[in-house]
Amino acid sequence: MAVIYRSGATCQASIGTKFRSMACHISFRSVSFVPAATTVTITVTTNVPCHLFCRLSKEPPRIHKKSVMRRGEAFMSELRFCFTVYEDNEQVEAGDTLEHTWVKPAWPFCTTKYFYLWGSISGVTCVSTSPPFHYHNSYIYVPPVETSDKYDINWRVFHFAQYWNAHGGIFEPVHDYTAKRISLITTPYSADRKGPYIVKLTAVGGSCWEEEVLWSHAGYSTDLPPPGDYSWTDYEPVDIPLTAGVQYRIVIHTTPGWLAWSAGAWIPWEAGAALSSRCDSLLPLYPRGNKCAGCNFRDSSSIWTNTLTQDLCFKVWE
Repeated sequence: MAVIYRSGATCQASIGTKFRSMACHISFRSVSFVPAATTVTITVTTNVPCHLFCRLSKEPPRIHKKSVMRRGEAFMSELRFCFTVYEDNEQVEAGDTLEHTWVKPAWPFCTTKYFYLWGSISGVTCVSTSPPFHYHNSYIYVPPVETSDKYDINWRVFHFAQYWNAHGGIFEPVHDYTAKRISLITTPYSADRKGPYIVKLTAVGGSCWEEEVLWSHAGYSTDLPPPGDYSWTDYEPVDIPLTAGVQYRIVIHTTPGWLAWSAGAWIPWEAGAALSSRCDSLLPLYPRGNKCAGCNFRDSSSIWTNTLTQDLCFKVWE
């Protein structure tokens, strides 16, 4: 369950910054936590564009008093907080932003971590720091289960996603569910090529440029099993609600930035971009669509062309 804090106050600095300037202040407007199976995502909004660091600790903040002069008298009345063990984490976004994100490995179930925020505007460290926040991780990961939307037998041939060609297959749920994971058997075409690719889940309808993208994952070919390894690659989290009787398409294609190994070095070679996905050409059995399909995604007028004798090997999990 997500946890959200909202605040409108600008808090005076405690120990948040080593170098301070009175030239800038930050108001921290909201803080939210979204847990997942392996991560906790922290999202913060501020009143002005700035660049933030999250000072994170497994120890609760310590509070001490500081001497302050009031009308010539010294009083130990000013409260300060500090962490004795911590790590500073820079926001994901580059530059100064209004929204700030951190994706941290999930800490163990039923444990708490604490943090506060400090940052800069245009490279100038600000006097403002946030109050301390905490998040108690109560998220319990429930592994997804396979649905009937799958084709995982009689792997016979490969279907190619090349420089000009996207490929994929259609499936149609028989009941409403939320897709949690998509699995494919995809490898680089050969070990002497590497580059980025994308997997998408789209709503069927129109050319390959016009279909609505419901979910996508950007990856790199070297993270896939090597050529000849027919292991499944799992993509999650997906978290897309699917409706019974509606057709959806799994799409795989390369994206610009491919390299080829030549004369002892990696050199640009966009025309050599290629991925292979396992299909079945002997006895396609998925009853509600599928059929490996190709589409020239470099041609804005291209339409999907089905290979009626092949089914894409895939699994959808809920």
